[in-house]
Amino acid sequence: MLWAARQLRDSEVTVYFVATVQEEVGLRGAQIAADRVYPDFAIALDTTIAADVPGVNEREFVTRIGKGPAIKVMDGGRGNVFIAHPALTNFLVSVAEELKIPYQLEVLIGGTTDALGIAFRRMVYRQPPYQYPQGTFTALWNY
Repeated sequence: MLWAARQLRDSEVTVYFVATVQEEVGLRGAQIAADRVYPDFAIALDTTIAADVPGVNEREFVTRIGKGPAIKVMDGGRGNVFIAHPALTNFLVSVAEELKIPYQLEVLIGGTTDALGIAFRRMVYRQPPYQYPQGTFTALWNY
């Protein structure tokens, strides 16, 4: 996230990078950040489940270790369903393909990310989380 911030130092648009807290107890940090920043769109960077281990049915893998970052299509948790905006999801896929970055499309049932809190708090629908099987951090980008 810091590398991306440095690359955008001279950007012609306003970009906010926000690290949030309390995702697991109600998406609180993301909601407060969304209220303060009021982004036109956001990209949430987070971890996801890589369950490709012995004993787990392949249908439950969500993502696989070593197959690239995940671009969320949908998740469901906390009584809501988050569906990523198709235009931004398609943009991230096209960038990954152009740069030959392996990626995985993620559908996660039973969990969610800060993107849900941001989208439902400020009605910002263009937010596909870009997730990694390891590491935890969140960013809001305001263009």
